Amino acid sequence: MEDFEIVALYLRRDESAILETEQKYGAAIKALAQNLLGNSEDAEECLNDTLKAAWDSIPPAHPEQLKAWLLGVVRNKAIAIWRRDHAKKRALGLETLLSELDDCVPSAENTEHKAEAAELGRFIGEWLKTQPLQDRILFRQRYLLGESLAEIAASENIKAQKISKRLFLMRKSLRKALLKEELFL
Repeated sequence: MEDFEIVALYLRRDESAILETEQKYGAAIKALAQNLLGNSEDAEECLNDTLKAAWDSIPPAHPEQLKAWLLGVVRNKAIAIWRRDHAKKRALGLETLLSELDDCVPSAENTEHKAEAAELGRFIGEWLKTQPLQDRILFRQRYLLGESLAEIAASENIKAQKISKRLFLMRKSLRKALLKEELFL
């Protein structure tokens, strides 16, 4: 079923929209949550929360890119679960990813920084467009999809050490660009 058809089911409040969404995107949602949280029970919770959020949000939301919209929701749900679990010192996957970006991306923990965070997101998107395609793919796999270095190495047929170095150089370049634009203080 095409995305526009699934969204139409949500707009009609047809409960089969949930089943169709899970059938088409459930594996991708769970994989992202699993990569970020490192726990299959939490990944399942993220899937359920994401499906519920889709039901609760569409309408009024009318996502044109359903998969991207769902992955954004699951990332937010995973971060919320990570914060909950982090207080218990349980989660490691997301902590590792966030710690890698700590040196070049400022934190946006409170509401005062939401506008700055949106500007930062736009800037990172523009910065990524200036990077070679292979580097953009690696950055996306690591920081958007939360894949481990070993997973990326296997899928790209590149040694994990080389990927680690390329990501390090990209973070260094991003930090330099952020400093130049005074987005990182």
